[in-house]
Amino acid sequence: METWLLSLLTAALLLWLFTSLGLWIWALRRAAMGRAVLEPEPRASYPGGLAEVLICVGVYFLVGAALAPRILPDAPAEVPLDAAAQSARMIPMIVLNSAATLSAVAAALAWMGLQGLSPRKLGLLPRGIDFVIGGVAAVMLLPPVFALQGILASLIEYHHPLLDVLQLPQSAAVLAAMAISSTLIAPLAEEFFFRGLLQGWLSGLAGIGRQSAEPQPDLDEPSSVQEMEPAFEAEPRDPQQPYAPSHVEHLPQPQSRPWWPTVVTSLAFAVVHLGQGPAPITLFFLALGLGYLYRQTGRIWAPIVVHMALNGLTTAATILSTAAGVGQ
Repeated sequence: METWLLSLLTAALLLWLFTSLGLWIWALRRAAMGRAVLEPEPRASYPGGLAEVLICVGVYFLVGAALAPRILPDAPAEVPLDAAAQSARMIPMIVLNSAATLSAVAAALAWMGLQGLSPRKLGLLPRGIDFVIGGVAAVMLLPPVFALQGILASLIEYHHPLLDVLQLPQSAAVLAAMAISSTLIAPLAEEFFFRGLLQGWLSGLAGIGRQSAEPQPDLDEPSSVQEMEPAFEAEPRDPQQPYAPSHVEHLPQPQSRPWWPTVVTSLAFAVVHLGQGPAPITLFFLALGLGYLYRQTGRIWAPIVVHMALNGLTTAATILSTAAGVGQ
């Protein structure tokens, strides 16, 4: 039975790797032809600003500081906790972090609601295609991310507090709380903040969406039609292609979208993961991919799908490998 399961997992892994390789070849070919890997969608200018970013950060730290004395068990600051003591503190720590995170998101959403900001323009309303894009992006992005992390981990010691605790057998409650926090709460909250608020605000500063937010001419008005007709008739048709439109070059061209908001947001995403060995390096490159998805779609849901897949696979692999080690 174990041999059959191992063979099935190996086949699935190979299929994933070859599919990812095929997607990268396809993407590089499109880039070589000067075409976007993911066509940018029309989007209005981001209506939020720096206030939402500051509210989210401020509420996170305030709630954390207020709840820590009430939730975390008392421990002498000068005495380092052993693994057993850390395990006893794990659920309270997860509850504390989740409460602070959800409070920060709720505060930012409440503020945006009071300001009358549109959830659609904020990129908070999903479309069905977002989950397809996110699934394909996860298949494409995660294998090189895991490969890079493996190479860097062989050179730089990886450290994460959860891994230290998982060296000991854990109760089902601890494992369930960790899985919910890392697979659901963290991706939703982090993508809301980094892509939705921070990159959204920076995108607004960069002018992304302003052109598409301008009112378009009403084609039902004769004056608008008359203004457009000369452009349609300016170029004669090619005799070799009599049915090709002669006015393609006069149609509005896709707006240029600067890259610096994506890069700055990715750097910030990496910085908050300092202290976890080589993870900031790997997460910077992952964040570039997540930021690209937000840059092209204007919504946070495709990045959320990729982030959930990453954290879910990492959490499952950590729990299974730890369980296997304990069982030996």
